[in-house]
Amino acid sequence: MNKSFNASLQLLYLFASSIAFATEVVVDGSLNDSGWQSAKRNTVNYQVVPQTLTKVESNFSYQIITTDHGIYIAVVATTKQPLRVRTQENDSLFTNDHIQLMIDMNNTEQTSYVFSVNHQGYYYDGIYKQNKELDLDWGNQWNFKTKVFTDSWSTEIYIPWTAMSFAIQEQNEFGLSITRYDESTNATYSSIPANASMNSFLTNFNKQKVEINNQSSLDVFPYISANRDIANNKNSTDIGAELFWKPTKSQQLSATINPDFGQVESDELVVNFSAIESFFSEKRPFFNDNQSLFEVSGPESLRVVHTPRIGGESYYDEDYSGELDSAIKYTISSEQLDFGLLSAFESADSGKSGRDFWLLRGQYRLGANKFGASLNRVNTPSIERNAIIIESDFNYAYSDSAELNFGIIRSDIEQGPETTSDFGWWLTGSTEPSEQHNHEFSLFYYGCHLSV
Repeated sequence: MNKSFNASLQLLYLFASSIAFATEVVVDGSLNDSGWQSAKRNTVNYQVVPQTLTKVESNFSYQIITTDHGIYIAVVATTKQPLRVRTQENDSLFTNDHIQLMIDMNNTEQTSYVFSVNHQGYYYDGIYKQNKELDLDWGNQWNFKTKVFTDSWSTEIYIPWTAMSFAIQEQNEFGLSITRYDESTNATYSSIPANASMNSFLTNFNKQKVEINNQSSLDVFPYISANRDIANNKNSTDIGAELFWKPTKSQQLSATINPDFGQVESDELVVNFSAIESFFSEKRPFFNDNQSLFEVSGPESLRVVHTPRIGGESYYDEDYSGELDSAIKYTISSEQLDFGLLSAFESADSGKSGRDFWLLRGQYRLGANKFGASLNRVNTPSIERNAIIIESDFNYAYSDSAELNFGIIRSDIEQGPETTSDFGWWLTGSTEPSEQHNHEFSLFYYGCHLSV
């Protein structure tokens, strides 16, 4: 018999928030609250797929209400024929009529939070990264409702500021984009004249200003399980917890002790006949939350840190397989500077000591440009291996349609009396001379003994 218990203070926070703002907006999809009567209604759209950038009126309309606790967004999409109803599941891309919101909370024009709903009431959320990759493994708590009418469908969305990590300022400015896939025309329309395949996409976001209070939040997810093995007459119990604490909007401390990832979706089965390692995405909530600062990648699948390797088998020690014992993560952001610390510890396996992981990351932002540096250390006592990785990267936005990325990395591997060192570098860039043309290039060198 297996019994588990999970508790979330965040659900209570969302419930309390909906009560606190009930006089403004009730999220029910109807859009008949008094708050929407005074909110500006925007009707101008642009056809972005196919990429004609033709200006149209009222393919969809949207309204925005911001408070010091969160943002409300209402969207009404016109329809010309009955909407298709398909078998769907949450956290997967849609193929029928849907709305997608993208919010660049730090206004850095580098990454964006993504929230999407379709007319059937399904959703997905994730993070859009600067390399034009949409990571759907990220998720958080937000609220929405949809309603379908004869010639339109509507949605109301509420996103608390606590669902997103950003550096709070006295007058916070963020970027916003709203797109709608219209299944009747098989085209995508947007509130901005750009789509996600364009280099200038993030720079075209509409700018919104809002005053945000410096809030704090605490989320705790404990669990306890009890197991009875009747065949072997054995009993076992397990207990653990995850904690997410935001003392201020610009700081977050996350910790996990003896985590239970039994509810996490397993990796897909892949048969790899190539010489290049298969990299699976991270699905564990602890490592997905507030992780974008630590994610640095280069050409040919180079990853400075790949968290799915933490807990489990070691790719350089065939006899080793450990479990995550505990981990802690701390991030702090200011208007131009970000800093993060990630540390994880594995439990002993078959008498072997578990691995220790340490990662420091700093990043300085100046407009759309950024300079970052990382220091990684992985200690593997079972084979007396100690790895230190030093990395530095620079992103230069030459213009709204052209950018360059440069990185250099060095590894020092100490194993027994021997030390192996090597380095690598990469230079990538892209330019968009016109709306119909996009060019990319990459140059890189990785030493044969470089190991990350």
